[in-house]
Amino acid sequence: MAKITRTSDLSGVPAVLRSYLENFIWGVMDGVPEDGVTGIYAANKGASALDRLTGTVYRNVGSKSSPSWLPSGSIAGKLIDGESLRFGDGTDTYDETVSDRRFYYEAAPDANTGGQLILDCVADSTTTNYGTGLKVTGDDMFTSVGAKKRWLVAINGGRASAVMGGDANDMLLKLDYDNEAVCTPTGAYARGLSVQVNNKTTGVIAALQGAYIGARQRSTGAVGSLEGLQIDVKIDSGKTAATDEIRGLAVELNLCANSPAASYGVVVRNLTDGNYTEPTAAFKAINDGTSACEGFDYGLDLMSAAGVSTVRLGEIRLSAQDANNLPCVIFAGAGTDDATIVTDIGADTLWADGSIYISVVDGAGTLWQKRNDTWTSI
Repeated sequence: MAKITRTSDLSGVPAVLRSYLENFIWGVMDGVPEDGVTGIYAANKGASALDRLTGTVYRNVGSKSSPSWLPSGSIAGKLIDGESLRFGDGTDTYDETVSDRRFYYEAAPDANTGGQLILDCVADSTTTNYGTGLKVTGDDMFTSVGAKKRWLVAINGGRASAVMGGDANDMLLKLDYDNEAVCTPTGAYARGLSVQVNNKTTGVIAALQGAYIGARQRSTGAVGSLEGLQIDVKIDSGKTAATDEIRGLAVELNLCANSPAASYGVVVRNLTDGNYTEPTAAFKAINDGTSACEGFDYGLDLMSAAGVSTVRLGEIRLSAQDANNLPCVIFAGAGTDDATIVTDIGADTLWADGSIYISVVDGAGTLWQKRNDTWTSI
């Protein structure tokens, strides 16, 4: 503990004045005062202590019997049991009324909300286009050189021993947004989560990831289903508002002249190596509907609007390839012979023998197969 110089050591100060000063200036030391030790039974609440090494003045926000030292001027300090930290509505420096609370601590939170540290955000009356309830800026967080790890916001938690049961749910982050306003004109949208990562400099970054989600089984306990991401999109029964389309997952690619040689909407990669169980399928569709809703119309739908081509060349490229590393592909188009099929999809030397071409022509549909570098009707 830092060595203390008491203000009572000052000679020549009248006892009455010295007693008064001790309510405000308790001591001087070389170091930081220690909670529960420094000034116990001597430093009144509100008394100050000076750290001569740093010049920082600390104040006792606890009690005389249990001091709790906080740097003066700090609002990010400690809360004593049963106390709240509250801010006014902009007109008062401190307001006790619940309606004016903006940031406060609840020692006994409501059983339903469970909030203990509460930030109550209220929109301002300005015409600013952008408004932020809680903003964290951290440009100075990412200044280190080398293989350092930095997290601007880190939320860590876990269930240590209490038994989960029934409909228990543990969530590290829960976001809820309800729209109850009429939105006009059309074009407004709401997002539950918006993440954007930008690369604005030269050099090489191994990967630029908009989001990373990991779920790992790290115990011997059983897990019914290990899911990296679950998406639940639902229209509640009886709701009659028009919905043009439902998309469980929407991936939009917007490429430019300097796009990579290969780009994919969705990639499923197997990293399993060794004598383990092989993955069953890259994609699986399941129908749990009733007899009135018998499942999907199509397992894979590549159709776009009428007259608009969705796929430029092959409908499906299969895993097999020939000795020349030519791919085996299934095509669909309006070709009606070898020449018109080649015009549609390219030279015969691009595709492996065994590839299939489906001629989609009204009244004259034909199935073709590439054999000995010639498209042959079958």
